[in-house]
Amino acid sequence: MKNILAKIRDWFKNLLDKVPHLSDEKMKLACYICGGLITASSIFFIYEMFTCEGFGIEANWNIFSSVFFGPLFFVGLVLAIANWGKFGHWGGKPYNVYSDGNGRERVEENNDIMDNTFYQILMPILGHFVIEPIIYACIIYYPLACVIAIFGVILPYAITIILLAICALLFVFNEHVMRLPYRTAILALATILIAGGLTWAAVSMEQDKPKETTEYIEDMGDAIEETTDGI
Repeated sequence: MKNILAKIRDWFKNLLDKVPHLSDEKMKLACYICGGLITASSIFFIYEMFTCEGFGIEANWNIFSSVFFGPLFFVGLVLAIANWGKFGHWGGKPYNVYSDGNGRERVEENNDIMDNTFYQILMPILGHFVIEPIIYACIIYYPLACVIAIFGVILPYAITIILLAICALLFVFNEHVMRLPYRTAILALATILIAGGLTWAAVSMEQDKPKETTEYIEDMGDAIEETTDGI
């Protein structure tokens, strides 16, 4: 395994050595050109990010329709068994309450088989193995959902700051870029990956925007033509 990694490292190093090494003057010009490309693609991506409705992370406030419900239910089941009896034992003895004409109440034990089976057998099973795991799952899930919701609001602004920082690095701090080893290859690779990736993502978001208005106008035009033909 180490030999394979060493061969891959040597091959990659030889590939980087073949990239032409630009002089300081040309490298500075290349930083401005690549910075311009990355800045343009970043502005395009930021615009699409804030105008696209589907961008970001949305919290699912219905735990039962969330993909985390299954794993969290299992965790809740383990916690319910570990904390057995923390919420009571859910069962009990059923009683019947009778009232006479004077408003006095009389309580008698309910000896019905179905009622006793439900209160003394089924309710403890449901309470310990269904209700309690759901309670523990909710205790874990909804704080996480709050964090996800907050992160989803902050995410576009955080991405914007990161992209602007990268653009500033190429324009303002290009001297630091020029000190990097294999600076020409790193600059070219970063430009292709960042500018290309941001442009592709922005174009994809633009294409995914709903075309309801256009479709509505086209449908209205078809309807008018059919009405005119009928006349």
